Amino acid sequence: MKNIIFTMTIISLLSCNEKQNTNKVKNNLEKIKIEKTENMTNNENNLTLLSGLKVGNVSFSNEKLELKTYKYQDIFIEDIKISDLLETQYRKSFFDFLANTLPDSKDEFKCTFFTKLIFTRITQLRDTNAFFLLSELSKNESLSYNGIALIDDYVFEDLLNFYVFYIEQSSKYNDITILEYILLNIAPQYIKTDSEIRDSARMCYCDDLKSGLILLERNKLETVKLKKFKERFKNEQIIEIDCSPTFATRENTTEEYYDIKSLIDKEMENKLGIKEKIFYKVRITPILKDYITK
Repeated sequence: MKNIIFTMTIISLLSCNEKQNTNKVKNNLEKIKIEKTENMTNNENNLTLLSGLKVGNVSFSNEKLELKTYKYQDIFIEDIKISDLLETQYRKSFFDFLANTLPDSKDEFKCTFFTKLIFTRITQLRDTNAFFLLSELSKNESLSYNGIALIDDYVFEDLLNFYVFYIEQSSKYNDITILEYILLNIAPQYIKTDSEIRDSARMCYCDDLKSGLILLERNKLETVKLKKFKERFKNEQIIEIDCSPTFATRENTTEEYYDIKSLIDKEMENKLGIKEKIFYKVRITPILKDYITK
């Protein structure tokens, strides 16, 4: 009987110790989790516009980013915290600062510098906050004039290479500012509308042209790199349109196009969620309607 009582006591003590150890482990893990969360939050709050960027080889039209040039409230623009710019009032004041520029002044291109900086965060880091800031900046015509408008070739190239990212982010913020600007202001340099393609003055044969295409002029891609886009398009069909001689050409010509809609549809089906697909159909497709062949 004494042995049984002794054994039960030992088991009870071991059980208590095991529970205490388990609770200690749980508490320690919880503390570690909290500390990690706090550290991540602190790190995010301390990120600047320059954080994480490799700017040594970054250039636009052969011009490198001019660091240590423009200051806002005694802080160089590249050293401004992203968390500050996400605050509505701070961002408004900063955008007012960017807009308040005299032509031919030493800080005339401070908005251009800021735009290049946040666009570099998008291209190098796929930074969602930078995408939001570019969207907000592009809503102001006086800012976009010295901002996104001056790097439109680069933005269009990035859109073609990473259109899934642009759709995801636009859906996330329920904001089509960037896509609308690109499709209405930049895309016409590269993509023909259906009415332009079928213009009778061009003397081109479009009777056999399928409906539902978005045609990107192949020869226009020589002005941009688009390595990633061209690689993806290797297995896609090139659309050819034969044209009769005109006063401008004086000979038969064949125009070549990429149908980018087929490529976009394939990748969206595999990479976008239901929410993003609905957003694309409801918000973006109406902007594309003039480009889609009838």
